[in-house]
Amino acid sequence: MEALLFRAGSSHVLHSVALIGVDTGSGRPVIDANGSSSAITLRANGTRIEGFNLTGSGGCGCGNAGIFIDSSDNIILNNNLYKNRYGIYIEEGATNNTIHSNDFLENRVAANDTVGNWWSMEMKEEGLMGLLKGAKIIGNHYSDYDEPGEGCNDTNSDGFCDEPRTIGNGPGIDEHPLVAPIIAGQKESSYTY
Repeated sequence: MEALLFRAGSSHVLHSVALIGVDTGSGRPVIDANGSSSAITLRANGTRIEGFNLTGSGGCGCGNAGIFIDSSDNIILNNNLYKNRYGIYIEEGATNNTIHSNDFLENRVAANDTVGNWWSMEMKEEGLMGLLKGAKIIGNHYSDYDEPGEGCNDTNSDGFCDEPRTIGNGPGIDEHPLVAPIIAGQKESSYTY
């Protein structure tokens, strides 16, 4: 068994691995960058990051983020990215990353994607004998895009904004942004930068 040790500050994942945070009853594991660099810097292809609270990235405009991605074919899901310079920053050339079921709360910029990665996912549920029983499409929740004044209208009350959300200034689009946070118990505060 391989052990990954994480110390305060940035964590650099240099090979494919699944990083899965486990809530043992007192909350999700927190990775806090303490105002310097990114909470996680991801440079390995084919990595999965799931189940963390990622916060406190540095304030420079240099890509400091809850998760900084400089690799491809990764899955980022079910994380709470809050109070960062960028929630997620995807470097140019990093492609085919799937980012869904995350909460972006109180980040200066929710996300940056100049390439066009996947920001929502269709999850299929199979029934008896492999027949498709149902499908559920899910994106991410953004605290800066969850009210009508921010562009998120939910006229049919299905829990999704009626219009997609663009990601940064590039071609990235979350086709199915969520109206409410995914992770139970997460609340926004009056934090200011």
